Amino acid sequence: DASLNILQKQLGTFGQYLFQLAHGQDKRKVTTHSERKSYSTETTFSQDVNQMYIIQNYLGKFAKELSLIMTKKNLWAKNITIKFRYDNFKTITRSKTVNSGIQNQGDLIYWSHEILKEVAFERPIRLLGLKTANFQAPDQETQLSLFS
Repeated sequence: DASLNILQKQLGTFGQYLFQLAHGQDKRKVTTHSERKSYSTETTFSQDVNQMYIIQNYLGKFAKELSLIMTKKNLWAKNITIKFRYDNFKTITRSKTVNSGIQNQGDLIYWSHEILKEVAFERPIRLLGLKTANFQAPDQETQLSLFS
């Protein structure tokens, strides 16, 4: 290949290396493991929802799912976010940062409901989600659960 020859003449073995990279040839090991910064779950409703008991019920399901993940991975979240999307596709998120990390379902439900109290729903919602983030190490000081 003419471009390979030119690169090799100008840059030597580094030219060949650049040519290989430009053609997707790279023998370096790919590192794919990185720590998750958050875990979340969400659902899009088949029909728009405006009943608070349905929203709270789904948040309870989400809290259970996230609690199982965090317990398995020994993570404690200091940030909880609720995401919702209106029927006009406007997306809103509301977050709360807690003083000490939480992990169990009861605490996640409690804090998600506290966030809900601050939301003035403008119209029915199409999507609802719950996210946990800002994890603290298990050996850091943790507050006793409200529900243990």
